[in-house]
Amino acid sequence: MSNNNESEKIMTELSNQEMTAKINYWAGVQNALGYTSVWSIWEADNTQTKIFTDKSRKVTYTCYDPDSTTADVMNDTAKEIQFSTFAVGGTVADLYRAAEYLITQSRKICGNHHVYVEDFTMQGDGSLVLVTGS
Repeated sequence: MSNNNESEKIMTELSNQEMTAKINYWAGVQNALGYTSVWSIWEADNTQTKIFTDKSRKVTYTCYDPDSTTADVMNDTAKEIQFSTFAVGGTVADLYRAAEYLITQSRKICGNHHVYVEDFTMQGDGSLVLVTGS
């Protein structure tokens, strides 16, 4: 039982070290590029990691109209505002560039909101939907 606990402790320490290294790497990328968005997709090791093929993909992002109330959002009657751009290739750098643009544009209309790039959801037509978090 002692070996099991020791193994778990070592694995947790390695996981924490790996996570810290990734957080530091992506913070450095963000600072070097001057981005306000925060890359939070930990499966990607660096900006040159290929996620998709090299073709351009439309990327969309939707936020609620700032005049929408909580009741509007809860009742699914809130007006949505959609932004779009293209990721010109299949690397993380291409996706991060697209996400930064969409978040920057949406903040002009929807105000300060989510800045963490958490996922891209592929649609049936091959386009992507940006998923963010706070």
